[in-house]
Amino acid sequence: MGRSKLPAQVKSIRGTTRKDRDKGEELSPATVVMSPGDVKVPTHLNADAKKVYKDVVSQLVAMKMLQPIDTTALCIYANAIVTIAKMQKELDKEGYVTYIKDEDGNITGVSVNPMQKVMKDAINIANTIGSQFGWSPVARMKLVAMLSQKGEEKDDFAKMFE
Repeated sequence: MGRSKLPAQVKSIRGTTRKDRDKGEELSPATVVMSPGDVKVPTHLNADAKKVYKDVVSQLVAMKMLQPIDTTALCIYANAIVTIAKMQKELDKEGYVTYIKDEDGNITGVSVNPMQKVMKDAINIANTIGSQFGWSPVARMKLVAMLSQKGEEKDDFAKMFE
């Protein structure tokens, strides 16, 4: 099947544009590009998901790649990122395994903490949506660097991604 084609803007940002491979079949976003004033943060997102949503929207608006149809995928992405962070925090507290005990309190077995599956599923969702937008770990690190350059004090949620 092969790789999905990327829009010319994504190739340009990554620095991978090559004229010898351009066959005039350029994938370009729709003509309706959203501006910062057009984007309303969905009210159903929790506070942390709203932060992620705003960060991603600002990045896409700056690249002139945000379309009205993208907002649903961005909500799913924001929720997945928050779920990953929450599950990691819980796993750090409770551990990656759970111990099965009998009535006397003796350990009779060990099983994988179910939160690992929830975190893995959220990672898969975030990776799937991120790849559809052409995002990469490098792009996420640039976002963190931009935020830290602004001199903003980082909250606990932002510190989890350092």
